[in-house]
Amino acid sequence: MRVLVFHGYLLRGTGSNIYNTELARWLVKLGHEVHLFCQDGHAAEFDFVDAVGRWPHGQLEVEIARRPARCTAYLPDIGGILPVYVADHYAGFDARTFPELSDSEIERYIAANAAAVRDVVAAVEPEAALANHVVMGPVILARALGGRIPYAVKIHGSALEYTVRPDTGRFGPYAREGLAGAAAVLVGSRHTAESLWEVVGMPGLPARTRLLPPGVDVRRFRPRPAREAKDRLRALAARLEADPPAWGGEPDAAQSLRAADPTKDRIVSFVGKLIVSKGVDLLIAAWPLVIDRAPDARLMIAGFGAYRPGLLELVRTLGEGDLAAARVIARRGRELEGGPPGELHFLAAFLDGLTGIERERYLNCARAAMRRVHFTGRIEHDDVSELMCVSQALVIPSTFPEAFGMVLAEAACCGSVPLSAAHSGLAEVTAVLAPALRQDLRAQLSFQLGPGAVREIAGKLAGWLSFTANTPDAWRQASAALTEVAGTEFGWPDVANGVLAAAQGRLAELTQVPAGLPLVPAALTAEQARNPRSPAGQVRGGGMHGGQDRRHGRPVHARCPGHRVDIAVKAGARQLADDHPALPRGQRQPRQGRDPDAPRHQAEDGAQSLELPRHRGRAPDAGQQPVDRLAGRLPGRTGQPGLVPQPAQVNRHGRVSGPMTAWHHEHERITK
Repeated sequence: MRVLVFHGYLLRGTGSNIYNTELARWLVKLGHEVHLFCQDGHAAEFDFVDAVGRWPHGQLEVEIARRPARCTAYLPDIGGILPVYVADHYAGFDARTFPELSDSEIERYIAANAAAVRDVVAAVEPEAALANHVVMGPVILARALGGRIPYAVKIHGSALEYTVRPDTGRFGPYAREGLAGAAAVLVGSRHTAESLWEVVGMPGLPARTRLLPPGVDVRRFRPRPAREAKDRLRALAARLEADPPAWGGEPDAAQSLRAADPTKDRIVSFVGKLIVSKGVDLLIAAWPLVIDRAPDARLMIAGFGAYRPGLLELVRTLGEGDLAAARVIARRGRELEGGPPGELHFLAAFLDGLTGIERERYLNCARAAMRRVHFTGRIEHDDVSELMCVSQALVIPSTFPEAFGMVLAEAACCGSVPLSAAHSGLAEVTAVLAPALRQDLRAQLSFQLGPGAVREIAGKLAGWLSFTANTPDAWRQASAALTEVAGTEFGWPDVANGVLAAAQGRLAELTQVPAGLPLVPAALTAEQARNPRSPAGQVRGGGMHGGQDRRHGRPVHARCPGHRVDIAVKAGARQLADDHPALPRGQRQPRQGRDPDAPRHQAEDGAQSLELPRHRGRAPDAGQQPVDRLAGRLPGRTGQPGLVPQPAQVNRHGRVSGPMTAWHHEHERITK
C-alpha cells in the first residue's frame, strides 16, 4: 500500500519524532511504500529512507539514493519559520510557538505544506494517509486531499495541551476542521482521548476515536548481560566523542557515559526533554536521599532542552550546600527556560520542609550525591537502549500530563524498573506492567505528585536499589517479568497495521477507548478548602490533584485508593486498581502466567512493600492516605467516603481545564 504520513518536524529526539520514524520504518518492513513529510535535513541518513524530496525552485525534485524507493522523505519549503508547541532551539530554523505567530504566518505555513502534499499526491497517488498532531497536520491534509484520499489522525500530547487547550478560540477551529474529515482518530491513552474530547468538543468524535499506543522495537530494546551492556555503553561514548551530535549534545557526554559502570554502580536514568514539565528537578532534589541509602547509585540524565541551564544550576547549588540558592531556582521556575517566573511548588515544599538534623544530613549527602549526577545530552533513539540496559531503574517524574509513556515500556523491555508519576498516559502504561510483578512490588512503580513527591521518589528508588542488591534472584525474576510483558503488549507491527486500518476507516478492527468511572469529591473538608496542597487535600485521580480548581471554583476529578474500576473492553473486562485508570491494550486477555485477579489482590493487599519506612502496609500510592484514614472526613456513600460515582462519559466542565499558556507553571493545571 502507498501511505502518506504527514509529520512536519524532525525525525530525531523524543516523542512524536520517534513515533513517526519508527512507524515509517515498520511500514517499510511490512512491505508498504511510505511518503513521509518532515523537516529533518538529515533524513537520508536513516537506513529505511531511500529518497528525499525537496522544492528548491518551487517545483518538487526527488533525489533517489536506492531503488526501489521504499520510503521517500519530503521537506516542504516552509519559509524558515517552524511553528512548535514548546519553545526550544532548532538549528537552521526560526522556531516559534504557535501562539507567537500571526494568523497570516499560520495560514502561510498551512498553505505551503498543503501545496507540497498536493504535489506528492499527484505524483504517487497514495491510497491512505496519516496526519500527526491535532494542529496543524490534520487541517493540512484536509485542505490538500479534499476528501479524495482517506486519512487518520494521530494525537500527540504537546499540540493538544500546550497549543489548543490554552487558546481553543484561536486553535480549536483548525483542530475541528482537520478532525472533521478523518476516518479515525488515534490516541495512545484514555487520558489523551478524554482531554481531546473535552478540548475540541466535536459531536461524534468519541465514536471515531480508537486506542493505539506506540510500539517498542524489542530487538533493540532488550536486556543484556552486565559486561556486554558496559562494553556497548563504552562504544556509545566513543561514538559520541568521535562524532558529537550536531545539536542538543553535551560537551562531556562521553566522559559521563564512561562514568557509569554497571558492574560497580547501581544506575538510575532519566530519558526525555529537559523542560520544567518533565519534573527532573524533583529527581535531582531526591538524589541526596537516594545516595544516603545507596552510596553506589549513579544518576544519568539523557536529553536536551531549554531548562538544561536551570537543572545544571540546581545540581551546582545542591552540591555546594546552598539551599537558599536552590530555593531561588524553585521560585523562578519557568523563568530559567525562557518563560515568566512561577514557583515550582513541589520542589519548594521539599526544600522548605528540610529542618534540623534532617537538613544537615541532606546537605552532607548532597555534596557527594551531586558528583554522581551526569548529563549526557541528546542520545539518538537507536542508542537509548544502551543506557537503559545498564540502568536498574528509569524515572519519569513528569509534572504535566503525558499522552503516553513509551519510554516506560522501552525501559521495561530492557529489564529496567520504570518509576513514574501516577497520572495521565504514564499511569496507563504502568497499568499494563504492574500485574507482571509480585504483589508487594506493584505499588512501587509510581508516585503521586504533591508536596511529598521528592521524598517518595527517593524512597521508592532507594527501595528498588536495595531490592536489586539484597535479593538478586527476586530482582532478576521481577526484571524478566517486566521485560516479557512489555515486549508482548507493545509491538510495532501491530501499531503499523493499526494505523493502516484507521486510515481506511476499519474501526471495527481497532480498540475502542475503555470507559472509566470518574469520581469527584462530594464535599471538601475545611482543611482541604484552606490548603489544597495539604495531605488531606491530595485525594488523587489520574494524577491530578483533588480539591477545587481554584480558577473556576469547581470540584475536579479525584479517586480513592483501592476503589475498583470496571473497564469494558471488546473481548471481556478487566478490573483495574484505581491508580491504574486503563489498559492500553485492554482487548487482550491476560496471558498465561499473569494473575487475572491482580488488581483485586492489589486493592486488598496489606503486605509491607520493599523497605520503605514512610509507606508501610499497602503503600498508599504516591503518599496518599489509605481510604480508611479518610473515613469521617469527607461525607459520602458507605465504603467510599466522600466520593460519588459519575457517569463514564466525558464531562466537559468537570475536568481541570481553563486557560493555560505554554508557559504556565508545571502545576497550575493541578493545584491552581
